[in-house]
Amino acid sequence: MESYDTFLIGDYVALPAFRKAFRVYVEGTGWVLPTRWQTVLQQAGQLGALVGIFICGPLTNRVGYRWATILGLVLMNATILISFFAKSLPVVLIGQLCEGIPWGFLIVNVPAYWSEVVPLALRGAATATL
Repeated sequence: MESYDTFLIGDYVALPAFRKAFRVYVEGTGWVLPTRWQTVLQQAGQLGALVGIFICGPLTNRVGYRWATILGLVLMNATILISFFAKSLPVVLIGQLCEGIPWGFLIVNVPAYWSEVVPLALRGAATATL
């Protein structure tokens, strides 16, 4: 469910196209993505998810599981555009932080929502796939 934000961004920084677009010249090494940026980009989605988890509780109490999950999905689609159109590393970082917030919504709501709406025989398997 949360593969891109938590795991795959670490792989993307190694792709030649990503390094070419966001490279920095390091003396003796050449064009690379600095380690500090690799670390920050890897952790930004998780930090955003932590923020989203704390926002989601009161929101879910107010509007319910279904609408909070739908809001998380809509926000995820909207925030992906930030990273997609990013032209600099700070914008990619902001995009990752913003994408993490809806992931926090989904981390909290989807297992609880599925445990209520999935038939009893499939409930364990459905919630375990997250």
